[in-house]
Amino acid sequence: MYITNKFKFNFNVSEPMKIGNMAVFGLTSTMQTKEEYLCLPEALKNNKALVSEVSEKGSVSHLLVKNFSFQPLLLVEGELFVSSHNAKLLQDRVLNTTILVPPFKNVYVPVSCVEKSRWGYSSLRSHRFSVSEDFYFARGRMRKNQDVYYSSRNHGYKYADQKRLWNTIDEKLDKVKAYSSTSSINAAYERKRIEIEETVKKFKAEPSDIGIIYGIGWNMVGCDIFNSNAIFRIYLPKLIRSLCVDSYEQKKIASPLQRKDAQSFLKLIQQAQFEEHGSIGNAGIEIRFSDHILIAQGLFDSKDKSAVHFSAFLKEPEPQPEYMTA
Repeated sequence: MYITNKFKFNFNVSEPMKIGNMAVFGLTSTMQTKEEYLCLPEALKNNKALVSEVSEKGSVSHLLVKNFSFQPLLLVEGELFVSSHNAKLLQDRVLNTTILVPPFKNVYVPVSCVEKSRWGYSSLRSHRFSVSEDFYFARGRMRKNQDVYYSSRNHGYKYADQKRLWNTIDEKLDKVKAYSSTSSINAAYERKRIEIEETVKKFKAEPSDIGIIYGIGWNMVGCDIFNSNAIFRIYLPKLIRSLCVDSYEQKKIASPLQRKDAQSFLKLIQQAQFEEHGSIGNAGIEIRFSDHILIAQGLFDSKDKSAVHFSAFLKEPEPQPEYMTA
């Protein structure tokens, strides 16, 4: 497995925008890549892609994605797939890793189930998925990405521990006091939908922004980085929704995090020795890193080594001071 640190992580960190207990730091760059691929939400809207079960009986750990366009199709780790049929036979899923699907290709993509108490077997192949306006919450992504790192490193697969993932969702639903008869993570977002959408409206991407570093309370949480402002603008509302769901576990006391804290987080990434892993669809370069502090994954452009999408998270945070906990 090839070890490298040749990828580009040279960004300027903005002063934080603070809402409630959240602190969000914009990442800016004058070196942006011209957008040469489609985002999945855009492609589905324009009938340039299709997401379905892999067969009549389906597979919990995979979905089938078809790209009908002349451009590579971007699927972002953490994306939530939901049934587009009223019958709601299909379990909601989360994407395990960032993928570029080549033009006019079909790819089986690795996913995990985020709705454990639902399954239907009747003509599953005919049912399509759409992408949610929400995004899998940050702590859940951190734990999932740890599993995928070891699965990819040791076995060449991009699988998460499904039982652990379901336990994480049950824990989240309990902490935000959300109920779902199917244990769907969607209930955590619907529980605070009005408040979440009001928060989303307060965050705007600047023309030079290509990502964010974010924290809650006393702790840095993670980051998401793209190589295009246009792509980042599509995903910023989703990322803020996911951060909101994590923030509800703590009291709404203003975060003391400062720009220097985000810069220190970025330095951890810059110092990491990344492993190159095989990418799904053989498009782009997939890199991963894990130590006792950080878990990171990304898909990078083969030519200019910029981040098609990169995410990193601090592992389980230190306990909050008692007055910060809910």
